[in-house]
Amino acid sequence: MRVNRGWIFLTIMALLIIALANVGRAAETTITLDPSEVKDIEPDETFDVDVTVNDVSNLFSWKILIRFDPNVLQADNVTEGPFLASTGETTIFQTPMIDNDKGFVIAGAVFMPPLPEDGVTGDGVLATILFSVTGRGSVTLEFDKELTGLKEVRWTDYQATPPVGSSISIASALVNGSFSNGAPEILSLTLIIAIVSAVAICGVGAFFFMRRRRS
Repeated sequence: MRVNRGWIFLTIMALLIIALANVGRAAETTITLDPSEVKDIEPDETFDVDVTVNDVSNLFSWKILIRFDPNVLQADNVTEGPFLASTGETTIFQTPMIDNDKGFVIAGAVFMPPLPEDGVTGDGVLATILFSVTGRGSVTLEFDKELTGLKEVRWTDYQATPPVGSSISIASALVNGSFSNGAPEILSLTLIIAIVSAVAICGVGAFFFMRRRRS
């Protein structure tokens, strides 16, 4: 039987197109900040930033470390988001660590044992961070690549007592955020008034000194 080479070529091309389409649809898991850019918040005001996860599968636990410039921002509080507990399972939200001297926050959550058979899949909010603005400038809200991550559990025997499985990291991309509210204030108003007053006094003193010398 003669094989039609044209049909074979078309079949191969169709299979390649389907494979490439499936690769294109493969979603990448990301950890992002929402909003990604915060602008024009004045000193002594506050704002919230959500830490979100997108396109994750079988999530059992998460941990984040975010760095910021403590000369411009201070972290006031970190609260757990609803995503991990969205299936109705109880979670353990570790007490957040906030260091406003070095400028970082650490937070994380995990399912409370006994662990469920399946983790959480989809998109959602992991945590919300409340910041206070204490200065002016441009700041990167930067994830630490080593200490930020997601984990799943792959069971080999969930029916065993206790179930047998292993915790595995979920590959994810980290998308940093930013804050900006203008250039830093070089001189405060009080300092400017003091400098102008000092210059004026010196000027007046120099004027009278020169008049006395001439007379």
